Amino acid sequence: MADPGDFLDKKSEASKKAADFLLTNRHYNSSVHCYYYSCFQKIKSKLLILYKESELEQDQRRQKVSSHVFYLNKIDKELDGIGANERDLFFFIKDLNTLKRLRNQADYDDIEVKPTEANSASDLSEKILKYIKDKLG
Repeated sequence: MADPGDFLDKKSEASKKAADFLLTNRHYNSSVHCYYYSCFQKIKSKLLILYKESELEQDQRRQKVSSHVFYLNKIDKELDGIGANERDLFFFIKDLNTLKRLRNQADYDDIEVKPTEANSASDLSEKILKYIKDKLG
């Protein structure tokens, strides 16, 4: 069976390509959704490679939080543990939370995402994915 981390890594890349396609074709709400999930899938992928999947599942059950909150908190702790620059880590988490908020608006609010917001989501995902690659490979 393939490593779940590798599968999610490929899924992250596919989500990013889908987001770019959707943005180009002016499907702004859906593009924001895909930009967020490309980052979330990359984070989950890296954590599944660093830990055994069962360990992560046990931790999540113990904390009784949503998978999104769990994995975003876990990546924060992991990056802090490897000595990531505090300022860079602060902005990384801020960018993640901003992208998550945009995704929540795009998915759940009765709004049309503006092109500027979709472009912002694109920029945020680029920064987030680059930071993850720089820090965790």
